[in-house]
Amino acid sequence: MHLRRVLRIAMPWLCAVALAHCGGSSSSQSSVSPAPKMDQETLNRPPPTKDVEVKNLCQTGVPVYIGETPNGTTGDHIVLRGGGTSHFPRRPDGTFTIWIEDERGYGLAKVHVSRRMSHVEIGASCKTLHAD
Repeated sequence: MHLRRVLRIAMPWLCAVALAHCGGSSSSQSSVSPAPKMDQETLNRPPPTKDVEVKNLCQTGVPVYIGETPNGTTGDHIVLRGGGTSHFPRRPDGTFTIWIEDERGYGLAKVHVSRRMSHVEIGASCKTLHAD
């Protein structure tokens, strides 16, 4: 079923490319509009990304900061409940940075989540991060 839909969408373009095989003549080629071209920005755009799963293996709540610099004003301060799992959205470039904070808001550990990573774990010690 999916193949039929793809062929139905692609068939007019294929006919324009191969006029002789679709019964057209070379003189009608000027009336056929070319396939749309993609601009460079569209080609360089990263693929759609999904959220990143963050598991807290620590038994107590752990304060984390989502952003580049702890104690900053541009990120988010969150407490992840002990034994819980949360999902965080990525930035438009597909990445983000997560920090474990101490009680004063200073960073103890951090991991930069790349576009290829999809899981982050806070260790049972409440002071370590692992990403894959």
